[in-house]
Amino acid sequence: MVVEITSPSTRYVDLVDKFDEYELVGLDYYILIDHHQNRHGEQRRVLGYQFTPNGYTYISPNEQGWLWLEPLGIWLAWDEDILVCYNKAGELIPNYVQVTQERANLKAQVKEEIQARTEAEARIAELEAELRRLRGEDK
Repeated sequence: MVVEITSPSTRYVDLVDKFDEYELVGLDYYILIDHHQNRHGEQRRVLGYQFTPNGYTYISPNEQGWLWLEPLGIWLAWDEDILVCYNKAGELIPNYVQVTQERANLKAQVKEEIQARTEAEARIAELEAELRRLRGEDK
């Protein structure tokens, strides 16, 4: 499988010429992330092709415009202006930034919990010492 992102300078090559090259090497899947400007405005699409004995055949996206990538077991789609992946059940697979942010949030939460516990344990120790003092047990 090859996933390519078109660019203005190579768009024609990506959309036309590469099919022959990839057919020669026996590439099973050719996926194109196409984002370009045309007379109707900005166009974003995910195009998928699977190699068959008759050449490459277009893989139709689902009703939402998501493209199923069978070898990876994921859906690939545009969400607003970013490319996203969904699992087989249609649940968003977090990207690197989201995973990194979630990890940072968890670390901060754990740090706060450790700090709160440390402060609570120190306060308990102070109260126990005060109780022993009041009972006259610290002599």
